[in-house]
Amino acid sequence: MSGIGEYGQNIRELFWRVVLTLVLSACVACSAADKDPQSGREDYYEFTIPWDHPGVLSTRLAVNARKAQHTQFQRVLASEGGLIFEDGSPARFYGVAVAVSKTFPPTNPDEIKRFVNKLKGYGVNLVRLTGLDYPRLGLFQDWLRDRRLNSSVMTRFDLLVAEIRNAGLYYSISINDVSAKIQSLENVSPNAHKVKHKRFNFVQIFDESVANEIAGWYRAFVSHKNEFSNVTYAEDPANVYITAINEDSIFNGYFGARGRLLSAENKQYLQKLFNIFLTDKYSTTQELRKEWRQPGKKDLLSNENLESGNVTFPKPDELTDVSRAKFDDVIHFLYEIDSNYANLIKAELDSMGFTGLFSVTNNWYGLESLKVNADIGDIIDMHGYFDHPIRKIVDGKSQEIVRCL
Repeated sequence: MSGIGEYGQNIRELFWRVVLTLVLSACVACSAADKDPQSGREDYYEFTIPWDHPGVLSTRLAVNARKAQHTQFQRVLASEGGLIFEDGSPARFYGVAVAVSKTFPPTNPDEIKRFVNKLKGYGVNLVRLTGLDYPRLGLFQDWLRDRRLNSSVMTRFDLLVAEIRNAGLYYSISINDVSAKIQSLENVSPNAHKVKHKRFNFVQIFDESVANEIAGWYRAFVSHKNEFSNVTYAEDPANVYITAINEDSIFNGYFGARGRLLSAENKQYLQKLFNIFLTDKYSTTQELRKEWRQPGKKDLLSNENLESGNVTFPKPDELTDVSRAKFDDVIHFLYEIDSNYANLIKAELDSMGFTGLFSVTNNWYGLESLKVNADIGDIIDMHGYFDHPIRKIVDGKSQEIVRCL
């Protein structure tokens, strides 16, 4: 946590790494645009993947990736020069992300084999399996009710992963993707987000009771032994990486929509945590007042003190009017919330024998969140969507619109 208020060389280096990533991503996205062979328009055109067709995609990227399709899996490690396998050889991945649903993984084993074989034919050697906590799958809700993983759902998932492994492909699991699952928990105050399925975003990070439940969910899932490959998801070297939370950060909750994403209950909860944080650091109100004092800036009100636990947690719009020391304490506090959550999940994975790569969250939430990722994660996850369909209300009607990066 030291140095987060200094915004020095480390932050600048991280910033330029992100810029480079965005530039490279944009180049990849732009290369997907081409001239339509019929109309001649320089635009996107339809490309349907023929899952039952025996053809393969021959690209240099896919050919290089096929070299990493293994029969004997090795752990993937992070090194100064990039990802490597345990034997020191470079790890190159050409991956695809697949979200689960009520009908995926399929119940028919032949469909699973066709699906995996087509991925292999296209040169894919890493499959990211995401959304395993989606309410539509029901796995988390079933576990929360009786602390057992639904055996029929897990059999389908185990078979899919076993076929992925049999094809020599690596995989990763994303089991904490959506906040809507937390509606199943009692006595948890939602945020004020206008989108229903995001009503518990970032609440799952700072609410201790929720964080502990999610840690238990990780423990149950990664300790599960695949009934076909006979290895747990924690110990499987083919499982490349696990993320603490797919896309979420307290920095999103605090700064998003200028603080309006937080409910009154959220702010009250955070103020209590903020006072605990300040008490641990300063011990007395006198020491805090001395540190926060800066001419022309706001510090403590006359009735605020640590002994009563009533030091106000400032709104994001108020940070320009506070002292630099107070500003740094707010950022340190938020950093500690994200860090504590990430370390909680990492500790659970470690205790289950997971030695793969660990990442904190998608790098969407600013330099402070990026620092959490860099300090705790083995890798920094950054993903986006190409031609991702979304639904919007247009002229009073719900319409699906394609959003391109």
